[in-house]
Amino acid sequence: MLGRLLVMQQSLGLLHRHDQMVDFIRMVFLDVPGVAECRVQLAATPEVVDAAAGENDSSVVLIRIRTRADYFGEIRLLTDDLPTYKVYEPFLDNTAQAVGTLLENRHDAARLSEANNKLNHMVESLERRVEERTRDILKAKNRLAASSCR
Repeated sequence: MLGRLLVMQQSLGLLHRHDQMVDFIRMVFLDVPGVAECRVQLAATPEVVDAAAGENDSSVVLIRIRTRADYFGEIRLLTDDLPTYKVYEPFLDNTAQAVGTLLENRHDAARLSEANNKLNHMVESLERRVEERTRDILKAKNRLAASSCR
């Protein structure tokens, strides 16, 4: 089982759509001994109403998908054998953290790409302005030269 969790962590990077990631995480977590049901939610903010659901039920386990900086969702497990599940809990927490890190890296890469696109647009705009200004200066220089020759 632990090997499968490691393979899942490495394979998640190949899945680009959230629905694919959710299905894959759910499939792997359902194979964990002691887990009867698994619900994965990838979201920008925690669902306040849903967060309290099942908190008093000892068979429901909530694993947050997060990093130090961001929250990316949660994995809600229904256990049918809590002691057996508890053996795997640290590994599942680690897997959720790896998912959070992957999502954070993708978010950062998207922001970086957007910033680079803006920067490239600004550079192109500046280059056009420099070309326009250079043409204006050359025209003015030619006019000045023409008027001084007279």
